[in-house]
Amino acid sequence: MQMYDLTGFQRDALYIIAGLDSPHGLAVKEELESYYEQEIHHGRLYPNLDTLCDKGLIEKGQRDRRTNEYTVTQRGHREIEARSDWEEQYLSDQDEPQDAPVSSQETPPESPGVLDEGDDDGGDVQEAEEVSDSNDDGGDAQDAEEASDSDETAETPA
Repeated sequence: MQMYDLTGFQRDALYIIAGLDSPHGLAVKEELESYYEQEIHHGRLYPNLDTLCDKGLIEKGQRDRRTNEYTVTQRGHREIEARSDWEEQYLSDQDEPQDAPVSSQETPPESPGVLDEGDDDGGDVQEAEEVSDSNDDGGDAQDAEEASDSDETAETPA
């Protein structure tokens, strides 16, 4: 199990549980609602907490007969730390160039004649619009004048 196997919602719940002292489900729900700025339904929260339990990242215990509490397992802490290290290599001090590991799924170099990434400013769309504009340059007004001219010629007695 890796952190990339989790949904963003599950990862957020895991982080909340790690940051609180053995929170109960409603405390996790309130924190998520505060972050997402919307209501989190029980039908969304508890199945995701169960998934985190099933993956061995958190443990569910009983605070009392009606209330469960959640704690992060050692495995969960290791996964959080690994994720944090991974994020840090890309997010630390943006002013300095990073020698981050190259992905094994690196894209092949572009063939000659293909726009560089810096040149892709939507020029193709803009150029197409300019061509369209030049073809439609007053065309409606011209069409109306031609129609008007044909009406005049039709009304003029021969």
